[in-house]
Amino acid sequence: MEKLYHYCSTDTFFKILNSKTIWMSDIFSMNDYLEFIWFFEIIKKHKESKFYDMVFRIIQEKLNNENFVFISCFSEESDLLSQWRGYSDDGKGFSIGFNKSILEQLGSLEKIQYCSLSSVPQTITDEINIDLSGEIGLARLSFEYNQLIEKYAPIVKNHKFSEESEWRIIEKIPKKSDLSNIKWRNSSDKVVPYIEKHFEKELISEIIIGPKNHTTIENMELFLKSVGFENVSVIKSEISYR
Repeated sequence: MEKLYHYCSTDTFFKILNSKTIWMSDIFSMNDYLEFIWFFEIIKKHKESKFYDMVFRIIQEKLNNENFVFISCFSEESDLLSQWRGYSDDGKGFSIGFNKSILEQLGSLEKIQYCSLSSVPQTITDEINIDLSGEIGLARLSFEYNQLIEKYAPIVKNHKFSEESEWRIIEKIPKKSDLSNIKWRNSSDKVVPYIEKHFEKELISEIIIGPKNHTTIENMELFLKSVGFENVSVIKSEISYR
């Protein structure tokens, strides 16, 4: 797999290409926050007790207060109907093909692990099931599970989303650190913090025009040339979706 794809609206597409910048938004300000919380359910299933419920309440309060967790999402699939519908203005936008080896240089690139509550990968259950009870204090227990949740929650999703074949660039920034690089944008009903990752033109190698997008291949090639992108393959989506 040499490329990963980012589905987006036409407006976002122009912003990415013109600025040569990828935006990474805070997971706690996005719908992905619910996926983040879903990892708590995995742990609770393996650690059912009132004591652990107390631990998770402490962690849940701390997570949103201590760190920004910025993510940018990509897919192994270049032309997937659910992605067009959900992330590309119902098929009116574009799918941008990024060179995976160059994308890795922008940050921690992680492949999403998909599972159900009853079929969690062994590597995760091994860490969850480490015996941290005994004489260990509540504060230490909270710290240990906080580390576990910060490690896995951004990269574990419900198996029902597995067709997305998702990867994410992830970057954590403590809220008590230098926040001068954090920017803000508006989103329908809230203000969302984000950071920018600037890239060179070699990062983009393919553009797929959405099934409801009426841009011609010729015009797209001319536009790409005008903003400095060369040797980029341009194709139309093969999906019949009108």
